Amino acid sequence: MGRSSLIKKILSVCGLIALLLWNSRLAAQVGYVNVSNRIYHFLERMQTRGILKDYNSFELPKTKKQIGKWLRRLNAKKNLLGKKDREILTELLKEFYFETFGSAEKNSSLLKKDDYKIFGDKRNFLYFYSNSQGTNFYVNLLGGLKEAVRSTENTKKSGDYTNNSTTLFTFGGKIGGTFYDQLGFEIKGTNGTFSGDKLLAESFQETKFNYKFTKTDEKNVGSQFFDNTEGYLAWQKKWLEIKVGSDRNLFGEGILRDILSNNSPREDYIALKLRYKAFSYTFYHEKLLGEVSHDEKGMRVVSKKNLAYHRFGLRIGRKTFLNVGEMVIYSFRDFDLAYLNPFNFYKSSEHAGQDRDNTFLFFDLSNYSFRNFKLFASVIIDDLDFSKIGTHWWGNKLIYNAGFYTTVLNKFSPLDVEFQYLRIDPFVYTHRLSGNNYTNFDACIGAPVPPNSSSIAGRLIFTPTGKLSLDLNFLYSVHGANVYGEKGELVKNVGGSLLYGDVTKDFSNAKFLDGLREYSLKTSLKLRYKITPNYEIIALVEFVNDRAVYSPRKYIEGIFSLSAEL
Repeated sequence: MGRSSLIKKILSVCGLIALLLWNSRLAAQVGYVNVSNRIYHFLERMQTRGILKDYNSFELPKTKKQIGKWLRRLNAKKNLLGKKDREILTELLKEFYFETFGSAEKNSSLLKKDDYKIFGDKRNFLYFYSNSQGTNFYVNLLGGLKEAVRSTENTKKSGDYTNNSTTLFTFGGKIGGTFYDQLGFEIKGTNGTFSGDKLLAESFQETKFNYKFTKTDEKNVGSQFFDNTEGYLAWQKKWLEIKVGSDRNLFGEGILRDILSNNSPREDYIALKLRYKAFSYTFYHEKLLGEVSHDEKGMRVVSKKNLAYHRFGLRIGRKTFLNVGEMVIYSFRDFDLAYLNPFNFYKSSEHAGQDRDNTFLFFDLSNYSFRNFKLFASVIIDDLDFSKIGTHWWGNKLIYNAGFYTTVLNKFSPLDVEFQYLRIDPFVYTHRLSGNNYTNFDACIGAPVPPNSSSIAGRLIFTPTGKLSLDLNFLYSVHGANVYGEKGELVKNVGGSLLYGDVTKDFSNAKFLDGLREYSLKTSLKLRYKITPNYEIIALVEFVNDRAVYSPRKYIEGIFSLSAEL
């Protein structure tokens, strides 16, 4: 080794040590990064390539401190990154500079008039304050525009199409901050309205669970406005997180997350997380919306319903993550102390409570032993009788999930590939007591496919520049549907619906995919362009061919959206 090469290596090591020591004294930000942020795909990519060693995507969101830690490591190792990944890292550091380095020099505050440029490279705020004691505060305005056009084919008359369009406008703001590097909060609220087709406007994630917007009065007319609110209060130490939140969480592996997805309304919950070296633990208790009925005065009544979740995670070496956990759904009563206890065995607690709840046990494994390859597999046990394994007894209810994520094609092109197979047995997610179904406001909390289904999902992610990504998705599903009569009455239950779990009078030995076969194909292409840290454009084209027996759908839809922080 030459003297100049040796000197360069020594200086690099010294610089890295100095950087880590300097950053250990910098102010940080307590809070969480939204689950839809592009940072998560980049971190998964870096873990798969072997550049990161401790990132696990099983639970989202991650804290701002964790995001900053991983970005510091990647910045110190950027010589190991390819040209495109260095471009992406440069763009992400613009967005997360404060979280990464504890310095506000890349932030701009309009009210403080410190070099505020609407389309500059800095992260803009209406107001931003920070000091060296670990306290900071920010205020921002939020705006959004979504334009959608859908062309629907008449399933009874081929070649006959109906075209609909709608435009959604949203506006609002968010306030957040950190006190002494330990206590953080954020409150985000938006209001919105629409122009165009109301039914199409009600089909989007931000509107379809909005009570005022989708409710209809005696004239069958709902509100013209919708609102959304999210927020949390969090206390964080290096190894401990305590959070009270009302926002989105994702649990599980793959394109279709089978434990907690974004398929249902956002969650209101309390959470506890512990992390120590290779060990992690999560406790989560959520309030759900149960069955809807009306009292003798005609007033709307929503039954009480709750979800409890806990998970033990272990990193084995540098290449394997193992998760073991439980969930339980219980309803028609207030919070149960047995399930509010973070350290408990839910299945035994259910038996002690007279066997009236719906419990699940899951095992999850992800492995990075092969370079540029992530393999994952999991099983969720809804119920199991070992003496009846291998039979078609309805009570053996399992979910099988397996797949891979790879960056191996990055040698030729910045292209990532993801594949997943998901099998959901008959009657999974259901319960003999309908109030204990695995639903929130009648929408499945887990994977967005019904029980008694087999699904194949694939994804191609192309990242040609640091600002632009193209995301091609497909989902093919086969479903065994229940049989209904002319008046909508249930004739034969083969475990194909979330809402019918009582098999007392039904076909109790349903085989997998029994019933009426339904086939569904969904493909989409999403373009995502990050103009600046504050402005993002998303364009989506989606094709859906859902050959359901009772309500078939076939349409193509185009969506353009712009989101902004001012």
